[in-house]
Amino acid sequence: MVSNRTWMMIAAAFVAASSLALSACSSCEPEKAAAPGAKPAAQAGAPAAPAAKPAGQPPAPVAGQPPAAAPGQAAANNDVDELYVDAEADPDEGQPPLKVKFTSTIEDATGAVSCEWDFGDGSAKSTEMNPTHTYEKVGDYVATLRCKDSKGIEGETEIDVTAYVDE
Repeated sequence: MVSNRTWMMIAAAFVAASSLALSACSSCEPEKAAAPGAKPAAQAGAPAAPAAKPAGQPPAPVAGQPPAAAPGQAAANNDVDELYVDAEADPDEGQPPLKVKFTSTIEDATGAVSCEWDFGDGSAKSTEMNPTHTYEKVGDYVATLRCKDSKGIEGETEIDVTAYVDE
């Protein structure tokens, strides 16, 4: 059974979350009072007249959305500054010699992607996308995957591998 104190905490959290959500909503804000000498605001419920803008100008940005690119220009916000790189190891632990199949996932790349695996055990690095590597000695290893696309944008990730002896 849930205590009254627990219900009060749940209710308080709900009220706080509702307040936060409403404060982020610009249409939920009350109208501000007009400055002295200003023209009266439009009547409640009547649509506001659109503001005039010079010809050839891009439309004004909508709240919560990025501004539109000017005519003839590409949107710059499609550029990424880092590749999303993920790696998996199967298995990631076991007794040596531990044969591990590494799998890579790269997103947000442009053009060809080159990768380099450092297995963390002092062995030669690999440029295969999904290499297999054998850990010969007991130890905790950190395998690192570094990738670069044709634009020179880079990304990297690490994965832990443990080779151990059962006692």
